[in-house]
Amino acid sequence: MKYIGGDLELDLDYLKAPKTGGAESFFHLEMAHDFVWTSLGVDALALALINEGFEAGDEVCLPAYNCMKVADVVENLKGVCRYYPVAENLQVSADALLAEVTEKTKAVIWVNYFGFSKTDFELLQAIRAKNKNTAIILDFAQALFSIDKKILQSPCVDYIATSFRKSLPVPDGALLISNHKKIDRRHLSPSVRGMVWERAAAKIFKGVWLKEGGKSEAAEKFCLELIHHSETALDAGQNLSVSSRLSLEYIERTDFDTIAKKRRENARFLYQHLDQSLFLFDFDSSVVPLVIPISIPERDRVRVELMQSRIFLPVHWPLDGRIDKQRFAAAHRMSGSLLGLVVDQRYGMEHMQYLVDALKKIL
Repeated sequence: MKYIGGDLELDLDYLKAPKTGGAESFFHLEMAHDFVWTSLGVDALALALINEGFEAGDEVCLPAYNCMKVADVVENLKGVCRYYPVAENLQVSADALLAEVTEKTKAVIWVNYFGFSKTDFELLQAIRAKNKNTAIILDFAQALFSIDKKILQSPCVDYIATSFRKSLPVPDGALLISNHKKIDRRHLSPSVRGMVWERAAAKIFKGVWLKEGGKSEAAEKFCLELIHHSETALDAGQNLSVSSRLSLEYIERTDFDTIAKKRRENARFLYQHLDQSLFLFDFDSSVVPLVIPISIPERDRVRVELMQSRIFLPVHWPLDGRIDKQRFAAAHRMSGSLLGLVVDQRYGMEHMQYLVDALKKIL
């Protein structure tokens, strides 16, 4: 029985595998001035701002189309968000972003969308030219596999924040890389978030349930409730925390090259078998996607119908009243139309064919 999407399930037997030691070399961490493992991607972003001496009232420029948890990071530090627009092809206008940079700008957060966005180094240089004291933070939470040597060598990039739990079946785990400064770890709690273990239990339970055939509706409901509760509790935590040892042990055994290859293969299949007008980005064999974003006017109806075939796809992202609907109309249109096609390493060609067939039948 096919089941596609949802939380990546965790198999503890994986921890019996030998360590690959590949994380530091795959992400070129030997080139970093400093790096630290945090629990969540938002912890990494907050720590970057704190490391820059962030104070109440400081301004941060961030895209209007984004997960609202990023805005929460700034506001929890009592900062001011200045939003810049993002077009419906997920491109950023240099002029529009630069217009938001002032002498009060403490940092600019630039987002790599789903692994497809190309880092605009000319734009980053222009930001630095306008305000030399502005820290530039690359938010690669959706682009784990896009960290390359050029980014780590750039004089205009101050920090890179990424998340592992979006791409791997770990309950937590994120990374803050600093290109130029030592990271002050005093603001990072050495204690692991309590809800990490509930999250781990949910992932393990889902894996067992699927191995048993995934037929028990009661077990599925319990699993979904556990996942939802743990996610809500993780979001509610205010303290910045270190990554759990469980996640680090898993990451240390991960073959990132094999995962990257599998994601590329799945992405290629979808591009070859679906209407090209659905895609926001052209196929790029160098990209390792988090998901493949597609735009569908009746997104919510399509998503519900896919669920009936046990296909659970993420939406990106619900926006709230902080994003003005008139000024940022494009962001709100994307919020209501974008759907992420999953291409992760759990799946092969037969799963991608199942997803394609289901989509074609609905569309």
